[in-house]
Amino acid sequence: MASRGRRLPNVLRLAVVATAFLTIARPAFATQQTSALPARDGPLSGAPETLYSIGTFDGEPWEEFSEIRGVGFDRHGSLFVLDGSARLFEYGRDGRFVAQLAGEGEGPGEITFPVNLAVGEDGSLAVVDPAAGFLVFGPTGEFARTVGGTTRASGTYAVLLGRDLFVTGGTSYGLGVGASSGDPIVRQPLGSDAPAEVIYEAAVPNVSSSSSSGGPGGWGVALQVPPRFSPALRIAAAGNSALAVVSGTDWQVEIIDTAGAVARILRRPLSGRRAHARDREIAAQAASGGEPASRLERRAAALLEDQPLIADTIPAIRDVRGDGAGVLFVARETDPIDHPLPPIDVVTVDGRYLGTLEGQALPAALGPERLAAYVEVDELDIPRVVVRRLPASWFGD
Repeated sequence: MASRGRRLPNVLRLAVVATAFLTIARPAFATQQTSALPARDGPLSGAPETLYSIGTFDGEPWEEFSEIRGVGFDRHGSLFVLDGSARLFEYGRDGRFVAQLAGEGEGPGEITFPVNLAVGEDGSLAVVDPAAGFLVFGPTGEFARTVGGTTRASGTYAVLLGRDLFVTGGTSYGLGVGASSGDPIVRQPLGSDAPAEVIYEAAVPNVSSSSSSGGPGGWGVALQVPPRFSPALRIAAAGNSALAVVSGTDWQVEIIDTAGAVARILRRPLSGRRAHARDREIAAQAASGGEPASRLERRAAALLEDQPLIADTIPAIRDVRGDGAGVLFVARETDPIDHPLPPIDVVTVDGRYLGTLEGQALPAALGPERLAAYVEVDELDIPRVVVRRLPASWFGD
């Protein structure tokens, strides 16, 4: 559930590169298939049915959210919500509150800095917490262990497949010791002490600034920030222990296995476009919407002062979601940029184009039986999660 870097966030994502413990595994590609999808949009009709909503200004603790950092469903339709106030909640398939699984703290199973949540089919959970690592919870909600956390990926995109967590940056901001050659997908085993592996790496046009403490043994810090709307890596669950991967400027989705081998490429003949004056105006308005709040952010703003505001080429794809059963929702970027209701292409991982949605928001998470969770705010800017059932026609039924 992440969005493009529209302004400097309140807290920069920290990703310290521990090269001594992070191996890179990029196997030779398996036999690939390429699916050419049609150029012309075919409209999908129908409206989602609202089932329940969670989130209010004045209510029980489990329905008062500060900022929703992650949502997800298990295979039974239970909903899990990670709140910005470092709380993790579970709700039944009818929206009924079940339990608070974790809260703020620095002890075992407690959350310090919540960034994202990944939910496995069996109800296993992984909380991405740069301050603590990856917090792992079992299918019944019990805390199991803390794993790793010192990878090159911030985890603002996270997918849990079996006992492996796949994370990537998915953000325009990253701070690390040393320099990265690209945007990685990192596989972190959660059920063993095996090291993390980079299984895939996408080229990202980073614009870098750096500083150093100087002297023998000093630390060098590189701040890598591509211009807004540069091609950024996105991942989603594709089903059958596979990931859907989006990168680059053209409409292309790669289906990769858990080792990083590309099994299929989905393509529509849609290309990225040149940024224009209205795009830059919108980006400038978004960038001026908040002041840096911390010393780190002030330093970052100073380092990036002369860097490009927006990419020269706007990618064709904004984001992607998967239902874990072979259906992908691929949101296209709009002209001008950043419209809240982008065209959404619905495709299958085996290469079928089902149609395009207009006037619909991209769900924050997809679940079984056509469930979808949307993160919204009310007229008082109070965040809430709205769960809807999507029309069967959107899934080719």
